[in-house]
Amino acid sequence: MQRGVLYLVREEAMYILEMLIARHRDIIEQETHLSHLIGSAKNEKSLREGIGKIKAFFDEAVMEHINFEEKILFPALKRAVPDGRVRIVYELETEHEPIKAKVMAFRAQTEGLYQAISVEKQKAIIGLCKDVLSLAVPHSRRENEIIPPLIKAFFKAEDYQRVEEQYYQFIRQKPA
Repeated sequence: MQRGVLYLVREEAMYILEMLIARHRDIIEQETHLSHLIGSAKNEKSLREGIGKIKAFFDEAVMEHINFEEKILFPALKRAVPDGRVRIVYELETEHEPIKAKVMAFRAQTEGLYQAISVEKQKAIIGLCKDVLSLAVPHSRRENEIIPPLIKAFFKAEDYQRVEEQYYQFIRQKPA
């Protein structure tokens, strides 16, 4: 019986870890694509064409992932990781604040772009895109180095089960 539980825990651990790493990998791999979109925005028309794709990426990959971590994963890690090592979880969570602030600034700059976009505004939008990537990519790499070992070392079967249940609730609550 114990062996079956251990196997189940390993299976759940693999799913959670694979999901986390895949989300981080998406952010890291999209850096090249988004950098190309940003870099090729030489005029208002090309910038408008790229904004929708960039918004979707920031909303679906970056912000959704941050929300998952802050609502589900980090609270689970804070419960599971011993006091002497839990500080790193708080540090990772704190790193989300400037990323969220830059995404919100990007949203504000690109809201309702029905009029001509001034050169200054184009530069501001491109700068915000670069800022988000310059924060999110290294952060994702850092989380990939830190979170999987913490999960493997400290999560118990009930932690995996709770995170999995909450994750499925989380994805069901996403707007269609």
